[in-house]
Amino acid sequence: ISSWFCKISSNGTIVFLDLSFNHLSGTIPDSLGFMSDFHASRIIGASLISYSNNNLTGPIPSSGQLTTFPASRYENNLGLRGIPLPHDF
Repeated sequence: ISSWFCKISSNGTIVFLDLSFNHLSGTIPDSLGFMSDFHASRIIGASLISYSNNNLTGPIPSSGQLTTFPASRYENNLGLRGIPLPHDF
């Protein structure tokens, strides 16, 4: 996996996942807020996920960690709304 997309630790867990600029569309599923609990997918540190520059819409789920990310992790998704985005984002 390319290092710009993902960083994998020495034990094989994903510590950074960049989903930006992937033409993703639709809403963010609630379950993505709990990605650090998905041991089978070997993803840890869900706060290191970027969703920016896609076509995501709807509210940012209030479940899990999604509202604790900085707004920059969601920028340039014109249909996205909710915490942590400012009203005029």
